[in-house]
Amino acid sequence: MAKNQNIEGEIRSLVDSFVNEISVRVRQAALDSLRQAIEGSSAAPARRGRRPGRPARAATPAPAAAAAADAPGRRGRKPSAASMQAAADLEAFVGSNPGLRLEEIGAALRQATAGLKGPMARLVRDGIVRTEGQRRGTRYFPGSGKPAGKKRGPKPGKKAGRKGKKGRRGARS
Repeated sequence: MAKNQNIEGEIRSLVDSFVNEISVRVRQAALDSLRQAIEGSSAAPARRGRRPGRPARAATPAPAAAAAADAPGRRGRKPSAASMQAAADLEAFVGSNPGLRLEEIGAALRQATAGLKGPMARLVRDGIVRTEGQRRGTRYFPGSGKPAGKKRGPKPGKKAGRKGKKGRRGARS
């Protein structure tokens, strides 16, 4: 019993001395920052022209963003090594087994279909693989090597579904 009380007393004294040391250092740091603020030699520049609560912009872009920005017409994250490996596996598999759906490819490679969607979309976009069909009926074939063209939609500035002057305010028939 006496040993346990001795150990507990030593632990309490160590904790008390640790707390006192931290208190002294915190007070010293607070005094230093207050002294710098009063003297005007603060390291932080005055904020001007920013709304409160908004983070400041980084002076230089992040390395991954800079690498992605180098590719023309491409924005976003750089694919991971696992994603690149999956794309290489998909390319080889589609080359030797053309005309399969993504579900069939996933079953043959023993990989989840959801994990193959991104790499397969990248292969289609880059023209390495071409598609036939839509949605679940999409079948994949070796591509021409040319990047896939843009899908055509409504012209910019035109609203879909509007015909003539019918329904417009102020239009007279």
